[in-house]
Amino acid sequence: MSVLMFDDIMKSLKAENEDVLKEHGLEDKHVTFIKELIEGAKTSEWDRDEDKSFLYEIVANKQNGIDVDKWDYFARDCHHLGIRNSFDHQRLLKFARVCKVNGRNHICFRDKEADNVYDMFRTRYTLHRQAYQHKIGYIIEDMFAKALIKADRDLHEGKPEDMLKISEAIKTVDDYSKLTDEIFEQISSSTVDSLKESRDILNKIVRRKLPKFVGEARLTEKNKSKEELTETWKAAVEKYKPTDPTVSLKAEDFTVHVVDLDHGIKDKNPIEKVYFYSKRNPNEASAIKDYQIFNDPIHGHIELHPLLVKIIDTPQFQRLRHIKQLGGKYLVYPGASHNRFEHSLGVAYLAGCLVKILHDNQPELSITDQDILCVQIAGLCHDLGHGPLSHVFDGLVIPEAKKIKRSQVIYVSMIFLFLLQHEQMSVLMFDDIVKSLKAENEDVLKKHGLDDKDVTFIKELIEGAKTSEWTFKGRDEEKSFLFEIVANKQNGIDVDKWDYFARDCHHLGIRNSFDHQRLLKFARVCEVNGRKHICFRDKEADNVYDMFRTRYTLHRQAYQHKICNIIEDMFAKALIKADRDLHKGKPEDMLKISEAIKTVDDYSKLTDEIFEQISSSTVDSLKESRDILNKIVRRKLPKFVGEARLTEKNKSKEELTETWKAAVEKYKPTDPTVSLKAEDFTVQVVDLDHGMKDKNPIEKVYFYSKRKRNEASAIKDYQIIGEFRGNERLITGDCPSLDDCGITEVHSCKVHRGFWKLYEGLNYNEAEYTLEPEKEYRTPTDWDCQSNTSARSLKHIFNDPIHGHMELHPLLVKIIDTPQFQRLRRIKQLGGAYLVYPGASHNRFEHSLGVAYLAGCLVKTLHDNQPELKITKQDFLCVQIAGLCHDLGHGPFSHVFDGLVIPKTKKIKRSKGLPDDIPEKWKHEQMSVLMFDDIVKSLKAENEDVLKEHGLDDKDVTFIKELIEGAKTSEWTHKGRDEEKSFLYEIVANKQNGIDVDKWDYFARDCHHLGIRNSFDHQRLLKFARVCEVNGRKHICFRDKEADNVYDMFRTRYTLHRQAYQHKICNIIENLLAEALIRADRNLHERKPEDMLKISEAIKTADDYSKLTDEIFEQISSSTADSLKESRDILNKIIRRKLPKFVGEARLTEKNKSKEELTETWKAAVEKYKPTDPTVSLNAEDFSVYVVDLDHGMKDKNPIEYVYFYSKRKPNEASAIKDYQL
Repeated sequence: MSVLMFDDIMKSLKAENEDVLKEHGLEDKHVTFIKELIEGAKTSEWDRDEDKSFLYEIVANKQNGIDVDKWDYFARDCHHLGIRNSFDHQRLLKFARVCKVNGRNHICFRDKEADNVYDMFRTRYTLHRQAYQHKIGYIIEDMFAKALIKADRDLHEGKPEDMLKISEAIKTVDDYSKLTDEIFEQISSSTVDSLKESRDILNKIVRRKLPKFVGEARLTEKNKSKEELTETWKAAVEKYKPTDPTVSLKAEDFTVHVVDLDHGIKDKNPIEKVYFYSKRNPNEASAIKDYQIFNDPIHGHIELHPLLVKIIDTPQFQRLRHIKQLGGKYLVYPGASHNRFEHSLGVAYLAGCLVKILHDNQPELSITDQDILCVQIAGLCHDLGHGPLSHVFDGLVIPEAKKIKRSQVIYVSMIFLFLLQHEQMSVLMFDDIVKSLKAENEDVLKKHGLDDKDVTFIKELIEGAKTSEWTFKGRDEEKSFLFEIVANKQNGIDVDKWDYFARDCHHLGIRNSFDHQRLLKFARVCEVNGRKHICFRDKEADNVYDMFRTRYTLHRQAYQHKICNIIEDMFAKALIKADRDLHKGKPEDMLKISEAIKTVDDYSKLTDEIFEQISSSTVDSLKESRDILNKIVRRKLPKFVGEARLTEKNKSKEELTETWKAAVEKYKPTDPTVSLKAEDFTVQVVDLDHGMKDKNPIEKVYFYSKRKRNEASAIKDYQIIGEFRGNERLITGDCPSLDDCGITEVHSCKVHRGFWKLYEGLNYNEAEYTLEPEKEYRTPTDWDCQSNTSARSLKHIFNDPIHGHMELHPLLVKIIDTPQFQRLRRIKQLGGAYLVYPGASHNRFEHSLGVAYLAGCLVKTLHDNQPELKITKQDFLCVQIAGLCHDLGHGPFSHVFDGLVIPKTKKIKRSKGLPDDIPEKWKHEQMSVLMFDDIVKSLKAENEDVLKEHGLDDKDVTFIKELIEGAKTSEWTHKGRDEEKSFLYEIVANKQNGIDVDKWDYFARDCHHLGIRNSFDHQRLLKFARVCEVNGRKHICFRDKEADNVYDMFRTRYTLHRQAYQHKICNIIENLLAEALIRADRNLHERKPEDMLKISEAIKTADDYSKLTDEIFEQISSSTADSLKESRDILNKIIRRKLPKFVGEARLTEKNKSKEELTETWKAAVEKYKPTDPTVSLNAEDFSVYVVDLDHGMKDKNPIEYVYFYSKRKPNEASAIKDYQL
C-alpha cells in the first residue's frame, strides 16, 4: 500500500509540474528503484545492478533486520514509552562499511560493535515483551479490530450507506487516504443503529471494561504456523469443562492470541546474519557465530572462544571455584570470598583484548588467529596449579615441607618439592586438560587450528618468559612481545595483575586508582635493544605509577595484613601436621598433601575444602590440625606484638627471619611472672615493595611518544615515593581510652592498615573522624577537626564493598568471632548460582555483617528523628544482634537446604515409612534461633557476665530471638518488648510488607556480585523512614514521595528472581545439588550407615548442624565410599556441565493450587505424553518439572498496598496507597 500511495504522490506532483522529477535528476528507473526500496529486497536472484545491492539494506533490510527504520523506532518508542534503550545507533552508524560477502555487497560493521548489535536485537525483544506485545495492549487492539470489522459495510449484504468503507478502502488510494485513527472518533460520535455494536466496543475500551487476562504459556512447537497454534489452543479451550456448576463461561467467551517473541528472525539467531569487518582487514567481513557470553561483575559481558568454553567445562578448571583468590584474607575482609575461577576468566578476557588491540593497530606484527587463541588459553589456564588457599600452599606449605624432609633425611619426591611453583603445576594441569579433551575428540585442537607447537607455546606463556637468551620453541623471537601479555617477567605489567588489581580492590572495598582500560588502549609494540616489547604512550607514566602503587597498597593493606599473615601461617601449620608424607609409614588416616603434587589426579582433589575435611574428621592423627583450625574459627589467634621496618638490603628473607628469631631467643623478661619462651613467638619477614624488591619497576617500562610511535625508551627519573618515616607508637586494636595504651593525647598519626574512627572523647564519645589507610595526619586539622582538639579514643572499623566503613559494637564483634558465626563464611549466599554467575561466590557472613550495619542505621535514624519513641541502648543493640544472627541457621548452599533438601527428605521418609522427626514447615529461622542460643551459651561459658556487661538480660535475649523469627501481625504475643515498640519487629524481618534491612542488603550485595543493575536506593529510603500509628499499632512508614522508590524495591526483587535466583540453569543445578545431598543422607536408611553423612538429622543439635556447610560438596566428591557413589556421580555431572537440557516453560495461572499440587499436575501430564517418533526412547522419569514463584514478595497480592506513607504536611498520619499498581 505504501507503493500505491507513493505512486499517487508522484501522480499529484506531476499534475502540478510535469517535469518535477527531471528537475531533480530522477527518471522512471529511479522511481522503480524507490518502490523496490520501500518493498525491501529479496536476497536470492537479482534483476538489477547487483553492485549496489547494499542500498537495499538501508530502509528495509530483509537480510538481517538492521535498518534505519528500526534505529528510529527503537529510539523514538523507548523515549515515549519510558523504556531504557541500550542500543547506540549513532555509534553503529559511524562504523558502517560496505564489504563483499559471498559475491554480493553488504553493509557490514566493525567487529568491536558486536555487543552494540546484540543490544539492538535485545532492545527489539524488550520492546515487544514490555510494550508491543503487552497483554493489555493486545486485548485493546483486538477490541479495536472487532469494532472496525463490525463497522465495515463491505462485510454486509447491500453495503449499507450508513456504515463505513474500511476493508474495501484498500482498493483505491483516494478512499484509503481517508482511513486514519479518527475513524474511532467517527464511530464513537455516530448515532446510527448499524454502528451500535462498534460503538459499544469502543465505549468499553474508554471505560476500561476490558476482558480479563487469564494466563499465558510459552509454546515450543517450532514447526507450526501462528494460525495452526491458535486453532490448536482454541480447540483445547472448547474442550474445557468447568468443574464448578455455577461457572457459566463457554469457549466463545475466551480469546486466544499467539504472539511471536524473538529477536527478529523467528527461531534463528539474527546476529549470525550480520557481517563484521576488522580494523586490520576493513574490506573483508564474516559472521560471528559461536562465541559464548559470560557476565562478570568486573568486566561486564565478556565473550570467550568456544575452545575456551570447552576448557572451562572440564573438572580440572571447575576445581578453581573451590580455591579462594586471596587465601585466608576472607577471614579478615568479609567480601574477599571470590575465587580463582572468576579471576581466570577475567585474565583470559583481558589477554584477548590486549592481543586484539595490538593485532588491529599494528598489522605488521603478523599476529595470527592461533596467536590470539593461544594467548587467551594461557590467560585462562595460568592459575590451574594453585593449591589450597592459593599462595598459602606454594608460599608456606611446600617450603616448610621441604625443610622438614631435609631435617628428616627424606629424599622421596624432593625434586617435586624443589621445583614446585604453582605455574609449573598449572602446566601439568593444562597437559591433563588437553589429554582429557583429546580423549573426547582427538581433533579438538586441530578443529580450532592449533597443533603441538601451539600447545608448547601456551605452556611457555603460563610459565613466563626468561628475558636473556631466546630458548623458546613455541614462537620465534620475532614475537617475543606475546610472552609479556599473561606473565611479564620484564617489568610486571601484565593482564594477570590488571584483573586481580581490579577484582581484589572490588571485593576488598579498597579504592583502585589504576585504569587498566586506558592503559590497554595505549599499548603498542616497539623494538628496544634488539627485541620487541609492549610499550606505552609517555603520557601514561602516571597511570603506570598508579599500577605499581596499587600493588603496594594491596600488599600493605590486605595481602600482608598482620592478622591475615597470622591466620595463613596457622593454616599452613594445620596442613603440614595433617600431611601423611611427613610421617613414617604414611598413615592411611592422614591426608595426601605435599605428595599430591606428584600426580594431577591427586592434586585435582586438593582444594580449600581440605579444611572442612580436617575440621569434621574424628581420627586421632588429625587432632593437632583440628585444634589449630578450631583456634582460627574461634578467633583464638596469637597476639600481634609489634613490627619493625628493616633496612638490611643484602640479606635474604630467610637470613632476616633467623636473625630475628635469634634475637627473640636471647630476650629475658624482666617480670618474673612472665613465663613466655622463645618458641611462643613467631617471626615473619614480609616484602613490601612495588614488585621488584629494591628496584624501581617503572625504570623497566618502555614508553613511546606521539611523535615517534616506533621508538621507545625508559623514563629513568620517575621516582616512586617512599614511605613515611618517623617515631611511632603502634596501636593495633580498639582503645576506649588511649590512656590505657600509654598515650595521653593524639595530635598526629600515620595509618598503616585498615580504617579507624578517632574520637575526641573517652569511650568512643564526642566528635568522631574517619582515618583512612596509608594516610598521614600531621595535625588534628588533617582529619578535619576544626578546633585542633586532640583525640582520646580509637576504634577499628570494618570495610565492606557495599556499605564502605562499618562500625560494629564490641558485643557484635564477640559474636562474629565464634565458630557458629564464622561457619557462615562457608555458606554461599546464592547457593548454586555461582556455577552460573562466576561473580556470585559471596557468602552469608558478609551479608550478615551488612544487615547488622543497616539495622543499626535504621534504628539510629528513628531514635534521632523521634526521641518520643524512647528507643533505648538495649533496643539498639538487640536489633543489631538480630540482624547479625538472622541467617545463622542456613544450611549447605543456603535455600537449597531448607527449600529443597528438607521438604524432599520428609516426603521420602513418609513414602518409606521411616519415622519423620523433622518439624513441619521447618525453616532456617528456627535453626538461627537455636544457633544463637548456642552462641549465648558459649559466650557465657567464657564469661558469665558477658551480656550484663553490655546491659542485656534474659528478656533482651528473648527479644532478639523474636526479631530473628519475625513478628506475627495479629494478636500481640511477644514477650521481648511491649506492643508500644512493635515497629522494632519490622526492621530485620518484616512480615507486614517485606520491607526490611535484610532485603536492602541482599538486593545491593547480590546485584553487585551478579553484575545486575540495582535501581532501588535503600540509603534514600532509610532517610525518610518514620514511625506512625496505623490501626492502633506503630509501624515504620515512609514519605509519600518515596512510593516510586518502594516500587523499585519490589521490582528489583522480581528482577533478581527472574534473572538469577530462578534462572533455569540455577534451578537445574540446585535440584541436582539437593538430589546429591539426599542420596548421601544416612538418615534415609534404616540402619544409618556410618560411611554416609549426617544431613537431615543434623538439624537436631547445634553441634552437628555447625558442621554442615558448602564443604559437604567436596567431602562427597573426594570420598571413595560405595555408599556415596550415586551422590558423587551427580556432583561430577555438575562439575563437567553434563546437565539436563532445559525443554521449556509455561506461565501458570492456577491461584488456588499449592506449588506441590501444580508440580504433581504437570508431572502427570508429562507421564501421559507419548512421543510420535518411534526412535525416541525418553520416558516420563527422564523429565523433571519445577514450579517456581515469580512475584513481588506476597504471591498474588500487591505488596505496596501494605506499605504506609506519610505526607510532609502530616508526618504523624500514615495510610496505604491503594491504587499503586505493580
